[in-house]
Amino acid sequence: MTARWSPLNSQAPAGYWSDESGLAAPDGELGTRVEGLRRAAAEACPGRCAELISARVAQLLGTADVDELEQARAIRNWHGDASFDEAERTLLEIVEQFIIDVHGVSDEQFERLRLHHSDKELMALLYHLALEDGFTKLHATMTEPGE
Repeated sequence: MTARWSPLNSQAPAGYWSDESGLAAPDGELGTRVEGLRRAAAEACPGRCAELISARVAQLLGTADVDELEQARAIRNWHGDASFDEAERTLLEIVEQFIIDVHGVSDEQFERLRLHHSDKELMALLYHLALEDGFTKLHATMTEPGE
């Protein structure tokens, strides 16, 4: 069985893209550009926020076996875990709502997130969230079950 790609990993395994032309392969023209955009958004996120977003998206979309990681177990139970501060809890709340129904993310949630982050950080967080969500779903459409 081929190892399943995870947003927690920086490298996608060989065969990640089912693109015969190679255009979207990790080292292809589009793959390289996409990875650059994803990396830039993640690097612009403050602290461990990018890692939290990636792990929670993977959990919610069921695309990665992240139960082996101690932090992943904590993220699954973030509501009651004291290792997450208020800013991280607010971020994880928005991540969940974004994945479940993006239209359900409220102004109140964003105002609470704004208390902890600058406009630049907010944009990085939102871009990273959108990219993780979109490319995780795209990956699911381009791979065989069990890959």
